[in-house]
Amino acid sequence: MAHVAKYTSVQVGHLFNHYNRDKEKDCNRSNEDIDKERTKDNYNLMQREETPQEYYKERLDELYNIGRADVKTMCDWVVTLPKDYQGDAREFFVHTVDFLNERYGANNCIGAFVHMDEKTPHLHYSFIPVSRDDNPNHEQQEKVCAKEVLTRSDLRTFHDDLQNHLRERLPDREINITTGITKEQGRNMTVQEIKLNAKAERLKEKEKEIEEREERLTQKEERLKEQKRENLERQKELDKQQRELKQKQVDVASREKDVENREHKLDRLEERNKEVDKYFQYRDSYCERNGITQQMYDKECLMSKYTGQLKPYPEIANPTLPREEREELAQAYKEQQHEHEHTHTHEREMERER
Repeated sequence: MAHVAKYTSVQVGHLFNHYNRDKEKDCNRSNEDIDKERTKDNYNLMQREETPQEYYKERLDELYNIGRADVKTMCDWVVTLPKDYQGDAREFFVHTVDFLNERYGANNCIGAFVHMDEKTPHLHYSFIPVSRDDNPNHEQQEKVCAKEVLTRSDLRTFHDDLQNHLRERLPDREINITTGITKEQGRNMTVQEIKLNAKAERLKEKEKEIEEREERLTQKEERLKEQKRENLERQKELDKQQRELKQKQVDVASREKDVENREHKLDRLEERNKEVDKYFQYRDSYCERNGITQQMYDKECLMSKYTGQLKPYPEIANPTLPREEREELAQAYKEQQHEHEHTHTHEREMERER
């Protein structure tokens, strides 16, 4: 007859779509029981100036809410019109909403949506579960707490309380909320009914036999599917191993290339270190021989750029200079030495002639 469900703030959007059916897609959905021709007969017994969504947000802002994603911020009682109810459906739902408002608070009700476009008319009474908040640290005096509202006691007595309420408000109506339908009175069956029952039993046994055969076939198909899945998984595993092997080969080749490059780089670094050591030896020997400091040596190198003189001789071994510049410097010193030797030879010949 009636059942309740609890929803988080993320889920309520889908509920509002279902309640309102304000779009074509909301009428189709996956529910084949919806008759779009009768959707116009639906109504809301708690209509306000705000939309249900707007009132839901406004009322929620007035309450303390812990803010977790799993907090149930809205509940929905679905009350179905009893099949044996003899009377106006709207009258039944109006008194049902009165009962629910008294139980959960009219100001907490988001909407009382009656759907007349399905096989069985029913009411969606959506509300925010509100209880008193005695926490002195909270500004609000009320909080959202479905656990304290929909208690076991509330659920256990709900149907009986609703039935008593409706029978009190509608004393001339036959109200059967607890069972949902009026129980049929027991009576003797006719011969025709006995035959029909026997035939129904035979059909039931035949259907059971067919279902068992279908179950066996289904199990066999499942085993075949399972075997196929296993074969496919084995093939995937083999393909994976093959890819991993190829990747390992690529990785090994890459590592070998990397090791080769690193060795080559180390060789160049060692060669350069030797060149640097050789240069330092030349420079230190030059400074010692000429009685100058390293700072004076650096100044001499700098001044050569402006005076046009050759850089100090050790610079022919300076690895920081471009190779071409060092070769040109070495050639210049070689030519200078050759000229100097020629000059000395000429001077010695002149002294002998005197």
